[in-house]
Amino acid sequence: MVTIRTRTFESNDTADMAFSRIDWKVEKVKRLVNPMLSNSTTDSVKPWVGKIDREKREFKITKTAPFFSPRILEGNFFQIYIHGQVLDEGEKSKISLRFKPGLHTTFLFTLIYLFPIWMTITALRRNDDWMGIVVGLLIPVVFTLLLVLQLKLTENKLIDLFRIE
Repeated sequence: MVTIRTRTFESNDTADMAFSRIDWKVEKVKRLVNPMLSNSTTDSVKPWVGKIDREKREFKITKTAPFFSPRILEGNFFQIYIHGQVLDEGEKSKISLRFKPGLHTTFLFTLIYLFPIWMTITALRRNDDWMGIVVGLLIPVVFTLLLVLQLKLTENKLIDLFRIE
């Protein structure tokens, strides 16, 4: 999968303490991708679901999304996976995060970005449908802004999780 955002934060906690925060908030699962290829995850009271490798201090998590969930009201529009690693730097730690879109999100954005090209070609053939081009260009902008909003909200939740100042 393609990384769409990379962030690195420094924590005043040791690497073990910073990594232990993940155990408290993440429901551990064997696989992140649902076998039915839906956007739903394990139904849990914990805000995150994912795989944790304590020895390597690596994790792969996503926000919890039950099958019938008001995710959109919480700013969880798309399936985003966070691949992270907690690095030891003496009395402090460094937390490296990579944000990656899920399969549905990748497919959706591929279609959304191809749509304006199709609308433009169709309009140029007919020489009359300029409103179609404008609408076709607005759709990718709106979805991109929603993705940027979700990435920022998710990043803020991770900052709270690791108690980064």
